[in-house]
Order: sequence, then structure tokens, then C-alpha cells
Amino acid sequence: MKKIYFLMLMLLALHTTRAQNTCATAVPIAAIPFSSGPLTTCGTGNDYAAGSYFNTSYGAGEDFVFSIDITTAPVTYKMALGGAATWKIASVHNACPPTTGNSIGGVTTSSGATGEAQVTFAANGTYYIIVDTWPTPTCGEFTLSLSIPPPPPANDNAGGAIGLTVNTDYNCGTTYYVRAYTTAASSTQTAFNICVGTPPPPPANDEATGAVLLTVNTDYACGVTTAGTTISSTQSAEAAPTCSATGINDDVWFRFVATAAAHRISFSGVTTGTMVAALYSGTPGSLAFITGACASTTLNATGLNVGDTYYVRAYTSVATATTQTNFNICVGTPPPPPANDNSSGAIALPVNADFSCTTTTPGTTVSATASPEAAPTCSATGIDDDVWFSFVATSASHRVSFSGVSTGTMVAAIYTGTPGSLTFLTGACASTTLNASGLTIGDTYYVRAYTTATTSATQANFTICVGTPLPPPVNDVCSGAITIPVGATCSYQTFTTAGATDNDETGDCTLGTEAAVWFKFVATQTYATITVDGAVGFDAVVGVLSACGSTTVPTGGACVDATADGGIETRILSGLTVGETYYIQVYDYQADVLTTSAFDICVVSEPCGVPTGVSAGAVTSTGASITWPGTGTYILEYGLTGFTPGTGATAGAGGTIISPANSVQAITGLTSSTTYQVYVRQDCTSTGGGYSANSTVVSFTTLCDATNVPYVQNFNGITPPAIPACMSIENVAADTRTWRTITGLTSFPEITSNVIGYQYNTDGITPANDWLYTQGINLSTGTSYTVSFR
Repeated sequence: MKKIYFLMLMLLALHTTRAQNTCATAVPIAAIPFSSGPLTTCGTGNDYAAGSYFNTSYGAGEDFVFSIDITTAPVTYKMALGGAATWKIASVHNACPPTTGNSIGGVTTSSGATGEAQVTFAANGTYYIIVDTWPTPTCGEFTLSLSIPPPPPANDNAGGAIGLTVNTDYNCGTTYYVRAYTTAASSTQTAFNICVGTPPPPPANDEATGAVLLTVNTDYACGVTTAGTTISSTQSAEAAPTCSATGINDDVWFRFVATAAAHRISFSGVTTGTMVAALYSGTPGSLAFITGACASTTLNATGLNVGDTYYVRAYTSVATATTQTNFNICVGTPPPPPANDNSSGAIALPVNADFSCTTTTPGTTVSATASPEAAPTCSATGIDDDVWFSFVATSASHRVSFSGVSTGTMVAAIYTGTPGSLTFLTGACASTTLNASGLTIGDTYYVRAYTTATTSATQANFTICVGTPLPPPVNDVCSGAITIPVGATCSYQTFTTAGATDNDETGDCTLGTEAAVWFKFVATQTYATITVDGAVGFDAVVGVLSACGSTTVPTGGACVDATADGGIETRILSGLTVGETYYIQVYDYQADVLTTSAFDICVVSEPCGVPTGVSAGAVTSTGASITWPGTGTYILEYGLTGFTPGTGATAGAGGTIISPANSVQAITGLTSSTTYQVYVRQDCTSTGGGYSANSTVVSFTTLCDATNVPYVQNFNGITPPAIPACMSIENVAADTRTWRTITGLTSFPEITSNVIGYQYNTDGITPANDWLYTQGINLSTGTSYTVSFR
């Protein structure tokens, strides 16, 4: 007994219709007030395009249409739109279909769920109210109500203006009318309170004759301040100052008696805008502005006469009448010049044994004055606030550096000699850090320290340090290079360039300031990767030579500074000779590295491993997915059974390459019922490792496509007991008896060709329960087909 089953699937399409709601089937509104109750636009259909309504941003969703007959025009109704949905619109039109031209108004909810507005129906007739949504969402729940709004208030027009009670005794004899309205263009209405207030009278110090006496503080800490205000103040008649003069429309006056030749006037607690101070001398009625004595927030006044009274004109920096402010004002007194204001008072600095600056000395330029010594060659205009230090050289080189600078930038300039006859040391001048060389051990040197700015207000507190360079390390020169082992993975070793010098060896790098250290390694492969990870503040430069004193650079070993401070530099070398020694130069681009700023270095020469565990899955009639473990860069090559794979980036005869390939890698565009072979190899060229060998071959056979009628399957050419590739078997009992190809049948000697057969029930026990399936066959609904076999 034989059974052949053909399985056929049919897809039926279902069609549903929605109840349409258009102007032709509009729901009538019979009476006002009206409330729709909960409704939805979902299922009503999208009848009107976006841009059809009074607000053109809405539309293109499903819509619900009401109609209303107006017989008592003109009439105004309040329209409220609610419900769960957001971004809804109810648009009113005097004709249908709706357009912006026949719209008379409406209401939207925007991102909320509710909204209301008043709509006036100017003429009798039928109107249509269409509820729709923003294009997204396309439908939603809503409620619509119409009601008669309350009558307008008595003061809706100017003729009904309500008289307001003035809160204070402000009486100018003139009646003013206040027009109050909302900012919205639609019929948005609201309740509110209204008030008329009266500004206070001008402050007592509105004019110079009423100037408030200020307390003069003995320092800049402003322990005593005076409160002030420009509210209701008016412009005084005195000559305008030279800064922010347009703001004097709200000036007020203060005065103080100078206790020193210099004072600082400053503001704090300013509630609005910026305050300006201008200084005047003389007496009220004949005050004269002191040239240049004008500034915002803080005014440093100099050249004052002790005992004289000075007047401060205080005002906001803008002329806008509403810009008035409260503030506090203070007069401070600078401290006396520091003890080391001149070279004769130079403070002796301790000399540190290295650059770590464990011992520093505090300093200040506050109240310092310019010294008579010859100006240095850098930022010389800033010497108006110089102070002096001295140190005794313990090395031919020292570093003078600043830290903790409170304002601006500090400069150091070195002088030789004795106070009164000091000489600037040519070139020994720099901002922040000065590296001085050519010094004589045992000699005393003087450091002139000052800010770079010329403004008298730029004064700074700071700490200063004299450091000593460390002795050169053993690997300061190429011949002392330290050996770095070559590993399969990066194993960092930590070093520093502290004490390194610039030896200008043949072939070395020339980027930046070259105070370098040297390392070496022996090549174990034809490739290697050098990694240098700089600490914060270390901007590594890395280069490689084939030998000390040589100008030969291996491929990939050129000097490069590809990253900034704290970055990781990588050199990928190739074409190396196994067993040869190569030399690595490392230094900080700025040569400002401290003993605490280190770098890590490693050399890696990892073999390029052959991929393992390659497998094929998700096989279809036109493709498959290839997977393998591991990370990296890979090349996949496939072809028909028996093709010869290539090597590296080149495909073999009959092979197709996918590069780069990633696990899981899809192969597409294959032929159905065809066996393919796949190889995977690793691409290590990014690390100088070339390519691996190919993986073990993996084979798979694509599935069969459905075929068309007439369909004929014979079994000649099939090697028994196999069955044709596009046929399949379901062995229900999972036994040894199932469908197979047979050559000749002893019971049917007349059949000499191959046949498909299934032996069953020969033992009276085994039932016929195995199924043989053909490949898919494309059939048409309603067509009759004949199935035959022999």
C-alpha cells in the first residue's frame, strides 16, 4: 500500500466595512444647550483631508459630523470639547465639504483633552460641526457640548469702564482708562483682579546734596556695607561720567572721606541689572567727575587725597525707566604693599630636590607697585604689580613655577646681581612655569613675579616653588634602552620621563620638546603592536627605530602624537625580522611632565588565530546563516562543493568573499537544492598580524523551492536507498522500515528502472504509517489536477 499526500494552504482575505459619518449623514443638534455624551471617531472613516478646518494643522483622522440649524442669527454659543483623546478639533462650517474658506471658527484641545471657545453664527442656515484629530492619533473618544454663554460684563466697552480706587495719595488730576484683555487671539476669557499702585517718593539721596555718608572699611572684606536703592530716583544735573552714562536716569549719591590714596567702591546684593559707580570731587552744585574713575560693579580709585571728601554717583547701567534696583555699597581700603614689593625685601625661597614642589611659598601682588629694575622680555607691561623672591642655585638648572593663582596668570623673570644693580638673565622669563638653565651653583638669583595684566585691579594671591630636575634616568639615551617583553596580550609596565634630557640622537623624533626615554624589544613575529597610555598631563609621542643611531624606521613606526594629554598612542608595526631588536622612543610633547605623571607601555605580538566552531543554520532555499565564536575581524568565503578557497583578502577559484564578516553572518542569493561549502579566516592586519589560515570546511544544502505543474519525479539516477533531494519522509514509528529508492523488484521482474518503495507488514506487526512528501507544488484555486503514479 502506498500513500502520497499533497498539502495545500489557502489564504482567505476578510473585508470589513466601517459605518461612515459624513455631512450627508450628520447627527442633528436639535436644541441648545446640547451635550453629546461620550462618543468616538474610531470607525467613522477618514472623510476630510488635513488642512480642511479653521486650524489647518488638524485633519486626516477619522471624523464625526454634527449639523445645527440656526434661525435666530446672529447668535453666539459656547462650544466645549472634551473626552479622553488628545489633539482633537471641533471645526464649524457654513457649507460642506469643509474648507478653510467656509469655516467660521471652532475649538482645539492641543496636547490636552479639553478645550472651549465661543463661536458666533452670523447668519441663519445649516452649519456643520466636524470633530476630527491631528493626523496622529487618527481617532479617539470625545464629548461635545454647546451652551449659551453668559452676557458680557458691564465694562465690556469703554463706555462702561469701572472706576478704580487708587491705593495711595497719588492725585495728578487726570483720569486714565485701562483697557484689559487676554493675549490669545481666539475667544479665550478669564477672571482677574486689577490694581493701581503708586511708586514711593525719590530716595533721600536722589541728589548730591543728600549724599549718604559711607563707612570706610580698613580692608577689602567689606565688613560694613550701606543699603541703597534707585527706585523712584531721577537723573541729577551733574556732568555725565565716561562709562554707561545712559544709565544715569536713576542715579543716587553717596560720599566718603578718603583715609588712603586708593580705595575700592564695590556693590553687592544687586537685585536687578548691574550697578555703576562714578567718582566726583568738589561740593554739591560744583562737583567734577574724576577722569577715569568709573566702573561697573567694582571701582578701584587711585590718586586720592587723604582727608578729602569724594562723592559716588551710583546708578544702573541701562537707561530703561523700569530698571531700578536695590543694592549694598561698600568702600574698602587696600592693604599696604607687601614686604617684598621691592627687590631689597626679596623673600628667600627653599629649593626642592625635584619638581614635585612639596615645599612652596605663599605670595601676593595685592597693593604691589612697579619696581625700577629694567623690564624683562616677556609680558613686561604687567610689572605694575611685581614682587620679589630669591633662591640659591643647587643645580645648573631649576624650575620656577606658580600654583593656586587666584586671578589671571603669573609671570616669573630671573635676575642676577644684587638689589640696586640687578640684571635680567636673558631668556629667563615665562608664564606659569619657567625652566632656567645655565645657572651657577651657589649663586643667588632673584625672581621678579607679577601678573600679566596691566589693569590695577588685576592682583593675585599665589604660591611659588623652585624645583630641581632629577638626574637623567638610565634609559635617557638609546644605548640604555630598557627591555620590554613581547606578550600575546598587553601587560603594562609603568615609567616616567622625569629627569630625561634632549640628546638629539640620530634618527630620533623631533616633535615638540624632546626629553625622551628609550625602550627595546625583540621581535617574535613579523608584526607587533606598541601601546603607550599616558597619565593625565602626559601627551605621549612614540617612535620606533631599527637600531640606535639609525634612521631606518620599521613600517608603522614613524613618530606620531595622535592624541592629547592622557591619550593612548598605538604603533602597529609590520615587516619585522624575527629575532631582531627594535628601539622605542617615548616622551611628553610639552616636556612638562612631573614625577607624578607617568605612562604605561606594552608590546604585543598576538598570533592571528584560526576560527573554530563554524556552523551553518537557518538554511532556506536561497540562503543560510553562518556562526562562529570569538571577536575580531573576519573574512567568510563560500562556493559550490569542491571549490578551492583563497587566502588573505583574495577569493579562490569559484569562491565568493564577504569581508568584513560578523557572526552571525547571512549568506543570500543562493540557488535552491544546492550544496555549498563555507570557510572563515581571521583578518589581523589592523594589528600587523596578517591573516589566519582557513577554518575547517562547513557544508550545507539549500532547501527546495516550490515547483509548477506538470510535476514529474522519477528515481533514475538516485543512488539507493537515498530519495530525491526535494522529497522528504515522515517516519511515524521511527523504525528501520521507511520509504527508499529501490533498483528492480524481484516480484516485478518487468520493472528494471529505479522506483520508490516502502516495505511494511511483512511480519504482521509493522503497520503502514510512513509518509512520503514531494516538494511544494504551485496549484490554483478552482482548478482540477490529475495525480498518477506507476
